Amino acid sequence: MANATHNSSDHIRPAVDWLVLSTATRSTSAGGRSDPAVPVDSQWARARRWIERCAPAGIAAVARRYRPAGTAESQAEAVRIASQLRDALIACRTPDSVLIAEQCVGQIAGRDWELSRFPALEPAEAPLAWNDVYSPWHTEAVAPPELLRWSYEQLAVARFWGDVWHTDELAPRELAYAWDRLRRIPLQLHLACLALDEDPVVAELWPSAVSALGQATADLNRNIAWLRLPTDPAACEFRDGRYVPSLDPQTGGPLTVRQVVEQHLQASSHKPAGWHALPNRPARRVA
Repeated sequence: MANATHNSSDHIRPAVDWLVLSTATRSTSAGGRSDPAVPVDSQWARARRWIERCAPAGIAAVARRYRPAGTAESQAEAVRIASQLRDALIACRTPDSVLIAEQCVGQIAGRDWELSRFPALEPAEAPLAWNDVYSPWHTEAVAPPELLRWSYEQLAVARFWGDVWHTDELAPRELAYAWDRLRRIPLQLHLACLALDEDPVVAELWPSAVSALGQATADLNRNIAWLRLPTDPAACEFRDGRYVPSLDPQTGGPLTVRQVVEQHLQASSHKPAGWHALPNRPARRVA
């Protein structure tokens, strides 16, 4: 398959690393600064085009309300700036604008879930203290509401990458990262569904939400099965402005997506005692 290099990949990585977006009218006066090398407005405009083309309509509509509010040299500084603004998003800036779009899609999806669903619960229904559960996205165990929110956030990210893949506009390094996302997230969602299913309080309070997540995960797997993806591609990370392979901490060798998720599961002291391994690989559909 031929993939054209996306224009955003040709830009030099800016010195300022974090982009802050907000629906507020304040701009760099919140503590950020402008970067003359790569205008923030142009960079966000490219990322927003990815969102409008490849994210669900609801997320795209929300994204249109955001505009650049500043830049920061560290994540901590970006969080500080965002705390002074209304409905702020932060994204690690990168020449590959599709990655800025990915970060924003996830944050918008997670926020929408938290704001539109949780307040519908009666405060008296929620326990004062949750029993934390295993999370495939965290080192430590997390409360079930956080795991549920993260699951819906990552589901939106996986759907986004599925549509991005269909554009046939990714550079080779971006394509490798897309393969990782489209294979890794469904495995993580499967584990998240198992953890939520096994929590009796979640089953009582949010049975429809957990059931819907399971159905959405199954639908995602069916859609991905139609794509011509490697069954278990090399794991790929975006770190320090570069795409790099995920390496085994013991041997230093490259890992596949499945091995990365498996290692996270095996290393966790919070997984249920009955969990020994990931499920078998899904069958690859032949078109």
